[in-house]
Amino acid sequence: MSAGLTELEAKAQYLAVDVYKVRFRPLKAAVTGDCEASLLKVVVDSESDRILGIHIFAHEASELIQVLAIAIGSGATIKDFMSVMAVHPTVGEEIVGMRTPTVRYDRRYAAAPLVSGAAV
Repeated sequence: MSAGLTELEAKAQYLAVDVYKVRFRPLKAAVTGDCEASLLKVVVDSESDRILGIHIFAHEASELIQVLAIAIGSGATIKDFMSVMAVHPTVGEEIVGMRTPTVRYDRRYAAAPLVSGAAV
């Protein structure tokens, strides 16, 4: 499920874009031995910290994306998300726990992305 801009759309429209990604195995999958995996991606305007898009591949994606679309439309920032206490165990805790961009694209300084962590 997705809301807002994709990574490619954001790179085309903004000078600097941060992408936060996390791939994880939900607690319920770990307990039951299920192989279920989840992927979350948050696309952010680096200059304003405003969230441009959120992409969720997880069992609870449809419930989460509905609420997160409101946050995007209201101009929420990644710092707003970071200021929220994570509720455990939820998929949402992974979103509010993102602290460091996985990749930064900045057309002002370089043609290639600056990678600040392991690829997800």
